[in-house]
Amino acid sequence: AKEAERVKAAQARAKAKAEAEAATVQLWADELLEAEDAIDLMDAVCTNDVAAVKKLIKAGADVNAVTARASMTALHFAAGLGEQDPKATALKLLLAAGARADATDSLGAKT
Repeated sequence: AKEAERVKAAQARAKAKAEAEAATVQLWADELLEAEDAIDLMDAVCTNDVAAVKKLIKAGADVNAVTARASMTALHFAAGLGEQDPKATALKLLLAAGARADATDSLGAKT
């Protein structure tokens, strides 16, 4: 009986985590639609396409452009993805290109 309870609890945690991740992805997708000036760069960051991030930065993409509703930058998205490669690589590329590490979104959250 205890094992069944543990399995049920683990399944509930996994479901809650998946729902939270889906909500985050939807929020990011909504924000990307509003960030016309930097949609390609933010999309490359969100999909961990480091080659595209490099290419876009080299082409002059604005690394400090913000989304319309939440004032998020590509660096906010990179930081929100965690510290795993190639995600951290995108974060490092943005910082090296002059992304503002002190950028604040509309809720006051910093990168």
